[in-house]
Amino acid sequence: NDTAPVPVARSGPRRGAMHADEPPLTGDPHPEVWDLICVGTGLAETMLASAAARAGKSVLHLDPADAYGGAFGAFAESPGGVGWDVPSSADLERRAAMRDGLASDEIFFADEDAEHAELRFPALGVPVDARARLGATTYCSPATPSGSIRRQFCLDRSGPRLALGADAFVDLLVRSGAHKYVEFKALDATNIRKSDGEFAAVPASRAEVFRDKTLSLAEKRALMRVLKHVVRVAEREGTVVGAGDPDAADAAVGAPGSEWRAAASEDSSVEPLSSDLSPLYEREDELFSAALERLGLGRDTSASLAVQFTLALSGDENETARDGFASLTAYLASLHRFGRDVGAALVPVYGAGEFPQAFARLAAVHGATYALRVGVRRVAFGAGDKKSGGESIATAVTAGGQRLSCRALAAGDAAFGVAAAAATRWVSRMTAVVDGACVPEKNKSGETTLLVFPPGSVRGAPAGAATRVAQMSAATGACPLGAHLEKNAEYPAEYRVLQASVASRDPARSAEDDLRGVLELLADTGSLRGYDAGTKDPEEKSQMDDEAESVTKKPRPRAVWVSFHREVAPENVRGFVNSWASLPRNVVTCPGPDQRADFADLVAVAEAAHARLWGEDGNGLFPAAKKTSDAEEEDALEGALRRTRTEDSDEDEMDALLRDLPGGIGA
Repeated sequence: NDTAPVPVARSGPRRGAMHADEPPLTGDPHPEVWDLICVGTGLAETMLASAAARAGKSVLHLDPADAYGGAFGAFAESPGGVGWDVPSSADLERRAAMRDGLASDEIFFADEDAEHAELRFPALGVPVDARARLGATTYCSPATPSGSIRRQFCLDRSGPRLALGADAFVDLLVRSGAHKYVEFKALDATNIRKSDGEFAAVPASRAEVFRDKTLSLAEKRALMRVLKHVVRVAEREGTVVGAGDPDAADAAVGAPGSEWRAAASEDSSVEPLSSDLSPLYEREDELFSAALERLGLGRDTSASLAVQFTLALSGDENETARDGFASLTAYLASLHRFGRDVGAALVPVYGAGEFPQAFARLAAVHGATYALRVGVRRVAFGAGDKKSGGESIATAVTAGGQRLSCRALAAGDAAFGVAAAAATRWVSRMTAVVDGACVPEKNKSGETTLLVFPPGSVRGAPAGAATRVAQMSAATGACPLGAHLEKNAEYPAEYRVLQASVASRDPARSAEDDLRGVLELLADTGSLRGYDAGTKDPEEKSQMDDEAESVTKKPRPRAVWVSFHREVAPENVRGFVNSWASLPRNVVTCPGPDQRADFADLVAVAEAAHARLWGEDGNGLFPAAKKTSDAEEEDALEGALRRTRTEDSDEDEMDALLRDLPGGIGA
């Protein structure tokens, strides 16, 4: 076929055989042309791959790393035997350098008729650390966990991450069936730091609002009016809000049938709304804070800050009203959806890295082939031939020299070498292991608590940005249960894991610059080797200690291991999707972790990618075979909340299936 891509050798002798490290990925039993090749096993990539496989398409999923998840994965045990590290591409680069002649035998494909002749994948296509290693710093102490104890930790690299019970991500988990492979735990508490430096619990039910002593009566009235307004607008648009007994004292605000939704209330503290609902926002660019002020919540009041940064989980003060009210609606619709003891937010047990694993398993069940430790060097594009049915195809050249044809290609955006210099937004992240709880816990076995620091409430944080910190315990699998004595430690540690994140627009700052203030507020950093606490003035240090103890209500636990790293973050869904315009029509990129606390934007990108690649034939991500009732959906997620790994009847069968895949997840 004259239009087929022609291989051209750049220099050196051509090598016809693939490298022995790679399993054969074309020819019997594999197709000559794959419907979809995915590079990178991040969350968006695995959602896309599992949806295509479930629809009957042939899917090949590659990742040059030794584990799946990409930037959504977990920290790896450090080679030195102490602590952990962000997985890097160094081993892959060394492995490539050991392949005699491969670097000089780079093959590319030239096609004069192709609009895009070639896309190169730097770092062997590693879709992880082109951005996750930005300014990474790690500190250890004499008490840093080592040896076998490290295996009892699961340190999430993209935390803190939450799922809301009624959001698009949970709906996707249920529709796809991926919920069978994950576990959740309800978030136990959300606290916000007030202007006086103290933490206050965030009220979510009627009883909590009126018990709250931090809000004035006027603020309570304004808060209830706004929340009721949001609920009524949501219901007018078809969203179901509230569950269970609507008149229970702990029912969600706006629960069906409760007096909070009546046209008039017997309680004089709540003023009825007009039957004519005004719009939640007046224009697309209106700020969330301005809209809340227009609806009666004064700017920078305790109630307004709580709504913005704990209920709507806004990342900064520039959140638009459109996005803010969408998040607030999802939060209110999620309250008590899965029982009176379950709030709006759910925490993934063992971290967000479980989600890519779940979708990868789902894809494997439906016939997808997974190959880890297989990278892609470049992809060429050209017109199709007889074997592809005349469709436009892409030809991927793996690190081992295999040439794989596909009708569609999806890859993590870092695989294309996203330059940090071109970025305008970053997310700074911190993961810390401490030897005790930083904030009080009611349950002796540990709780999961979200701490929110509004803009300007913590030293060193980026201007205008809210800092989120999750305190994780053994209840989520983040750390071992009970007291443990390290060889060099002075006393046993009851470990907790802190996950912190904050958005930033300053290219000159590092993750440590952005988050060291919150670390020093919550933990004693004195035992960390090489860590400068930022001040040597005794009086200033004493003030910092007093401020910290006002938060923790006791002497701070010691930080025994800390890691900071920064990631490039997309501006928004629309901008990310629009970036595909420079790519061939059958190619999409997938984002890594963003600045949000939930997964809403990742779902939106995956849906847009699916529509771009498959058009109307795709029928959307995971179309339901039959209408799933609310009761069935709730039963499914309640199962995920209850389930343990040992109770999963099909777990052994799934693991066996994945182990059988050449170079696959279980290899």
